[in-house]
Amino acid sequence: LLILVIITMYQREVERASSRLISERDLLQKALREIDHRTSNNYQTVLALVLAQANSATEAPVRDALQQVADRIRAIASASRKMAVSSEGLGQVRIAAHLQDLCEEIERGLSRKGIAIECAFDDLVLGADTTVCLSILVNELVTNALKHAHPGRGRGSIRVSLSRVSRGLELCVEDDGKGMTAGSGTPGSGLGQRLVDTFVRQLKGRHEVRTGDGGTRHRIRFPG
Repeated sequence: LLILVIITMYQREVERASSRLISERDLLQKALREIDHRTSNNYQTVLALVLAQANSATEAPVRDALQQVADRIRAIASASRKMAVSSEGLGQVRIAAHLQDLCEEIERGLSRKGIAIECAFDDLVLGADTTVCLSILVNELVTNALKHAHPGRGRGSIRVSLSRVSRGLELCVEDDGKGMTAGSGTPGSGLGQRLVDTFVRQLKGRHEVRTGDGGTRHRIRFPG
């Protein structure tokens, strides 16, 4: 009888602890949703201010620069939306769905008839810092390819992939355009190149570029 009483008391304590854990988890999730909502609102506020400034700019170079800033804010905001409560765990993201959405957003924003973006992403769960780095890299490389790879051409494609390789992960962005030349506007100099270099370093990765008449291929390998 004593053993049964002890077992019953133990079961009740386990149930109380489990109930408290569920309650605390629900409270944490509500708090995280609120933080995520406020963060998203902050991104949208900053984005609206930058776009308003871009629309009021009278000089084309200033307007284009502000539009590029807006594109980068949009890429980071998109990464942020995939984190926390909406992902596999706190600060983790299912990267395939996120990068697919990001490429679709870029394609809609810079729509060019006959130029298609093709995506192939392994189903991986990555951390928040890695996700932000990849978001910026994809945004920079795909945006530049859309703008500069196929000038005057009716049709073309841009292929974006992220896959697991023998010693980590590999991000590839390649096109079948005219190739990179001096002054082409591709990430060879300026802010775009500095951003690519910075985030490749943050990933502790290596960036290889091959370019020619058949197009340009960016391959970034990093631990993962």
